[in-house]
Amino acid sequence: MAEINPKAVSWLLEHTETKHRTELYFPSRCYGHLTSNIAESLNSWILKAREKPILAMFEQICHQLMRWYLARRSLEDKTQGLLVAKATDFLQYITNNHARRYCSVAFIPNVLFEVKSMETQRNYIVNLTEKTCTCTI
Repeated sequence: MAEINPKAVSWLLEHTETKHRTELYFPSRCYGHLTSNIAESLNSWILKAREKPILAMFEQICHQLMRWYLARRSLEDKTQGLLVAKATDFLQYITNNHARRYCSVAFIPNVLFEVKSMETQRNYIVNLTEKTCTCTI
């Protein structure tokens, strides 16, 4: 900046606070202003297509996008419910880790589980077949 206009640097230092010009001091997260990984990935792939005549270039880009969309859609073919698999897996991970802080589980044959609660200091029997739990009795 100093090479382009030395006066701009002094003006900036005099008229703005550090938090407005430095990411380190910025009070919230700044997303996407330093990198554009998706655009960079697409641009690196388009380099090959850009060497072609305009119609062939658009055709190649169109076909690549269709392959990407098909691959992305096939990842979620077996998704049940409203959330995509990645979000569901993340929520399951969070739930499991949170639950393990407060409960321990022991498997009892025939689809029964004994859940020991650290909060209530009690044991509960969960029957998955009958969808019952002694905590509700």
